[in-house]
Amino acid sequence: MSDALAHPPPGWYPDPADPGAQRWWDGIQWGQQRTPILLSTTNDLPGHRVDRVLGVCVGLVANSMGFGKSFSAGLQSMARGEVPQWTEALEAGRQAAMQRLEDHARQLGANAVLALRMDASELAGGLVEFVAYGTAAVVSPAVER
Repeated sequence: MSDALAHPPPGWYPDPADPGAQRWWDGIQWGQQRTPILLSTTNDLPGHRVDRVLGVCVGLVANSMGFGKSFSAGLQSMARGEVPQWTEALEAGRQAAMQRLEDHARQLGANAVLALRMDASELAGGLVEFVAYGTAAVVSPAVER
């Protein structure tokens, strides 16, 4: 048997270690590149058709800045303007919630999240909850006729 027959040609294939994701196969081994989950705040995805709806997917995180940053942010908040410590903490929380949402969608076997929403709220002094949620779906490119 020739080597060409032993391995599939280079291309994007379902990732054996991550259902719902695709991973680059270079013809010999798996690469590190994975296709991203498509994210949409709308109920559909232009140029794609929804093949299956898998259910709700969620990414949840509760973030705290810690005493030192929280103390310095409190002092800085007495003046006008942006408080960079809070901005950094909020952005980190948002990114973590989105990553967890994508991870949950992949676990469900999705390649897209539709109707994506995000909320944040204060749980207690200095503790902020972020939740990203949406509909996990399998989509494919729409065929134009």
